Amino acid sequence: MKTLVIGTSGQVGGWLRASSLKRGHACVGTGNGNASSGLIRLDIRDAEAVEDLIAAQRFDAVFLPAAMTHVDHAETHPDECRAINVDGTVNVARAVQRHGGTLIFFSTEHVFAESPHFYLEDAPCDPASVYAKSKVEAEERVRDLLPDRHLILRTSWVFGPESQKKNFVYRAVATLRQGKPLVVPSDQYGQPTYAPDLADAALDLLAQRKTGTFHVVGPAHLHRLDFARLVCQVFALDRRGIEGVPSATLGQPAPRPRFIGLCRDKLIAALGCDPIRHPQQGLQALRKEMEA
Repeated sequence: MKTLVIGTSGQVGGWLRASSLKRGHACVGTGNGNASSGLIRLDIRDAEAVEDLIAAQRFDAVFLPAAMTHVDHAETHPDECRAINVDGTVNVARAVQRHGGTLIFFSTEHVFAESPHFYLEDAPCDPASVYAKSKVEAEERVRDLLPDRHLILRTSWVFGPESQKKNFVYRAVATLRQGKPLVVPSDQYGQPTYAPDLADAALDLLAQRKTGTFHVVGPAHLHRLDFARLVCQVFALDRRGIEGVPSATLGQPAPRPRFIGLCRDKLIAALGCDPIRHPQQGLQALRKEMEA
């Protein structure tokens, strides 16, 4: 199988490429702002460049984790967000439509509103932020352009080993080791998802020729304060350095769904197992990688 990972320099993209190569696939990776050696530089806003790459190599599968994911930056830069998350996605989907293959597009739990119930994949979306609205629109365009040749994978709170060390766990560990207070929202819930497992699940779904939308998230539903405490437990840090505060006091520009959960039944039924490990196991694996 020949695969293309657009956004290999990011956390999810890096693991998608690693998993593809481990399975013996011929894998091409791209990067933009943080492109490193061995990657093709690609800005998905450049429709001609996207077309040229996909037309020349005709991939069996194109993975698209690349996006503007900084929710607050997106809120204050809506045009930039839409250009990347919507227009860029459409550029990729159109090229795949013309030249064959399956598009695997990564989305978010933010497409939904706060709810005490866990959302099924076909539940109506109700996005609040600029970022979330861009992801809903991108999902819709992918379905329209590639009705039978797409996978949309919604995920939440992705963490794991990454070269840029930007995810929450890296920042939490660095802050606490420096003796600084770690301020986290005490009322925002999510499902921490270990990045290598997310990548493997995406490739497993592809291998089984699954299409449509799946929720690929971890098995534990935690609020950020408890996740931070779990980080302290695994990394042997003093949890007294954590300060939980209500979201309203943080001055975050983008609205966020506070209590939200994604149902995982469809994913587990499709793969015949639970592909995402518990966050404690993921954190233990991450600590091992960080200390290696």
